[in-house]
Amino acid sequence: MKFLETPAFVELCNRIISNNDETKISSRLEAYSCKPMSEDKKLIRDLTASYEGLLARSPTAMPSTSPFGPLTEPASRKAFSFLISTLNAAFPNYDFSGVEPEEFTKEANLPMVVNSINTLLESHVQDYTNAIQDELWAAIDDQIRPADCSIYSFHPEPGCSPFDEGESIWCFFFFFFNKERKRVVFFSCNASRHHMKYDVGSDSERTNTDEVTGGDVSEEEFMMDME
Repeated sequence: MKFLETPAFVELCNRIISNNDETKISSRLEAYSCKPMSEDKKLIRDLTASYEGLLARSPTAMPSTSPFGPLTEPASRKAFSFLISTLNAAFPNYDFSGVEPEEFTKEANLPMVVNSINTLLESHVQDYTNAIQDELWAAIDDQIRPADCSIYSFHPEPGCSPFDEGESIWCFFFFFFNKERKRVVFFSCNASRHHMKYDVGSDSERTNTDEVTGGDVSEEEFMMDME
């Protein structure tokens, strides 16, 4: 995956900031081209070999479907690999190659995703005004056209999140995958105790992170709002 510099994303994240003495929110909004790098090609080959081997040994053991479609289909495996590659690019100190398809959910309702994110950030970011919301989603629309995307959320197993070491209060990971544009927009936020160090191990020149006020809201409560 190739990181695409997006000044509008950086500028917006810099405006969505607030602080208190207890909690901070670190956010990441990034665009990536799906042009495969050498490590991405290896990941696709490894996934293909793994699932083809499973199919050869026990055809009934192969899951009939996944959030990406049947994993017997190359297009489904490629979409899955794009999201893993995005995570690996966003958090280079972590290896997500062992992530299972079941840790992702395909979101069928764009307005519900937008509303859930807006509602959460409105609750914890004082300056997350309607004007900033409009600018944020306009910038995302310009980059990826969410209405034309497959949207996925990621729910890592306990102990497998890049935020686990920071006593995360709540977090979310969303991917907007536009197959026609061959592009992914990744939007993630994490609320943690202010005294904990947040380190995603990314290049500071391309990291869109800010400290903002958060509250004691669990990921389960956030996801309930989307149901």
